[in-house]
Amino acid sequence: MKPAMDVVIQLKRPDCSTMVPKSRTIRGPGQQAFSPDPLRHSARCRLSWICWMTFWAWQGRKRSLAQTLPLGTLSLEGAVALVAAFCPSEWLTATLAGCLYRGEDSPQPSRLDPVPDLLQTATYGPSGADYFAKLEDYLALRPRAPLPSAGHLCGDRPAAAAWGLACSVWPLGGLSFAWPRKSRCFWEEGVAAEFQEVLVNEGLEDAIRAGHEVLFQCDLGFIAIPLDLERDFLQRLRCASQASQASQSASSSF
Repeated sequence: MKPAMDVVIQLKRPDCSTMVPKSRTIRGPGQQAFSPDPLRHSARCRLSWICWMTFWAWQGRKRSLAQTLPLGTLSLEGAVALVAAFCPSEWLTATLAGCLYRGEDSPQPSRLDPVPDLLQTATYGPSGADYFAKLEDYLALRPRAPLPSAGHLCGDRPAAAAWGLACSVWPLGGLSFAWPRKSRCFWEEGVAAEFQEVLVNEGLEDAIRAGHEVLFQCDLGFIAIPLDLERDFLQRLRCASQASQASQSASSSF
């Protein structure tokens, strides 16, 4: 077993939404629209280029960050620090309705980044692998959708316990998710969820309340918390969140 590691890293995502002004045209009464002067157009092009370069630099920093974050067993404090720093707020908010779980072999808090296996026949058999391959083709046409070839499944506690020690999961980094609105699972004993019922990046809290399976994809792996440590973890996470909000409020008052 690897020794527990603690790390707290602060990293701000670049916001390019306000860097590039919107393209404008000028139209007078009875006149056709015409483009702004070349100098303004050139300035917009330069700003657009800077924005894209900033975005790709951020992508590179995420890839580098994934290699520096501790992988394997963590202390509870280390797990809380990583989740507070890198778990998307959408996931944190949705888990007020309850947690999502996976069956893992780790009895301690851990950061995991396993190889996706939904397209492997050893997971759900040849028919299951074929279903998820077709689901991949369907989701690939949707913007920001998770892909079975790069994602993992999670669900309620009983379903997770069938695969190992039930651990609540906390994705790190950029997140996308999908879940079947009518069916409890994507694939269960040969019964497949229809593609048209799959919701993408919406209704996560509803999925948790209904006990439905969720396919998620994230950039930096995920934190797994065993059941016997979940209550303590959640209490510490709430304290860390309240401390962060208080710090932000204090800094904004100056």
